[in-house]
Amino acid sequence: WPDVPIELVRRAKARGLVCLREMINSPLAHAKPILDAAYRAAGLPPGHGITDAAVAAETEELGLNDYLFASNPEVEAALLALGIPADRILPTSFGWVKARFAGGESSKPAREDRPFRACFVGLMNVRKGVPTLLDAWSKAGIAGELWLAGAIEPCLRPMVDAAIASGTVRHFGHVDDVAALYRACDAFVFPTHEEGGPQVTYEAAACGLPAITTAMGAARLVEHGKTGLIVQAGDADGLAAALRVLANEPEFVHRLGHAARTASARFAYDAVGVERASLLVKAAGGR
Repeated sequence: WPDVPIELVRRAKARGLVCLREMINSPLAHAKPILDAAYRAAGLPPGHGITDAAVAAETEELGLNDYLFASNPEVEAALLALGIPADRILPTSFGWVKARFAGGESSKPAREDRPFRACFVGLMNVRKGVPTLLDAWSKAGIAGELWLAGAIEPCLRPMVDAAIASGTVRHFGHVDDVAALYRACDAFVFPTHEEGGPQVTYEAAACGLPAITTAMGAARLVEHGKTGLIVQAGDADGLAAALRVLANEPEFVHRLGHAARTASARFAYDAVGVERASLLVKAAGGR
């Protein structure tokens, strides 16, 4: 897991143990410049807390591990760029819990008794693209609603409050029954700059929602034009255009949502767990 003391990894290696590291996000060496740029674009000082010392320590630790679980293709590419050999990178994913999300209705065209509704679920911070989302929603000019669920990074509070004051944005804070929130909406929007394999992408798909997201947020599920739409991180105009497409084409939303829900079956945690177990057994073989 991230932040394990490097000396612990060295001791495990000295004892002949197989060391496998989970990448819940991309490597810090990859994430830091991305997040520095995202904060600058939002007119804010970097608040991500990643230091040069942390980058150096993690990079050394990654090199010590025998294997690395990579939860999306972007993480794989970042590890390769750091010089990690491809045969030490194990492609895997995160997923969703059937007990929480299975059994609801699949996506359908926007109901006639309410406007188009998009939702964002997650920590509402710069890393997950919230400034881009709020800018894009304003630019889109949609006669609809944007629902936000999650804690707000303090530096973004004025921005979020201004969006709420517009009358088309609602903030729910922490939501216990997030499945009900997903199913009350038409699309999931997640313009994140940097991720591992975001669980919310799989959860929304399991509830029949197509996603508008970035390459980082797509995980291993979202394919452009098939199970959602992929936009460039930080591109508010591109995100606004994608929002307008889904707001104006309910049958397209229905088609994407149905495909997303079908694809999500491969990422239920019972399936993901079996896949990960297989990779672990293979990695430990011969020891």
